[in-house]
Amino acid sequence: MGPLALGNLEPGEFRFLSDYEANALRELVEQRVASVERGEEAMPGPKRLVRREGWARPVKAKKYVGKKARRV
Repeated sequence: MGPLALGNLEPGEFRFLSDYEANALRELVEQRVASVERGEEAMPGPKRLVRREGWARPVKAKKYVGKKARRV
């Protein structure tokens, strides 16, 4: 979505954005707002970030570990 590559995030999982990703997202929003104010048509889609191996790897969300139900 936008300039972000979310990777293999499962529903409900999240990861924090790197500074680079956050800045790219802000720049995209500024460009879109400026084009709307000028009355231009929609811009072409943003360039996709290249995901480097081991960089900004999503953190696995911890699953709820509660008491197991007792079987009777």
